[in-house]
Amino acid sequence: MKKNPLAYVTLFVLTALMSPSTLSDAADEIAERIRATYELQRATAFDPDYSSKEGTLNFWSSGGLLQETPPDPPEELQQSELYPKHITVIVNGDSAAAMYYAEGTMTAPGGEAIPNYLTRVMEFYIREDGKWVVRAAHFSPLQGGRGTTAVTP
Repeated sequence: MKKNPLAYVTLFVLTALMSPSTLSDAADEIAERIRATYELQRATAFDPDYSSKEGTLNFWSSGGLLQETPPDPPEELQQSELYPKHITVIVNGDSAAAMYYAEGTMTAPGGEAIPNYLTRVMEFYIREDGKWVVRAAHFSPLQGGRGTTAVTP
């Protein structure tokens, strides 16, 4: 398949025309969405618009294989006292990467309680219907902390 150089130039120019404040606003919006999502989880609720309508691809902190999850909120939520920390967001047009730490305590559905959950998180966001949604995520335990137990939904 032949690549169209004009498409690359157009994409570059459109990205360059976005003001730094626009990119900063998007980064702030995503960071706030992450904080709000964890707040909802602590109340055992779920944001129905958090995931892409295509679902998400995830590497969970259990160390298992790549998981595809549907866009629908889960029927059962874990007990969660997790907090996101040190959120950094990089925005490029209608996509973004968010990196942060999640720490606290949690219990996954069907799993054991984890009193020292401490992971690095990288989430990939896309803009769908004017909202930032997660399309892929990778959670990996941090030294001295634990991820989830290997529970498959």
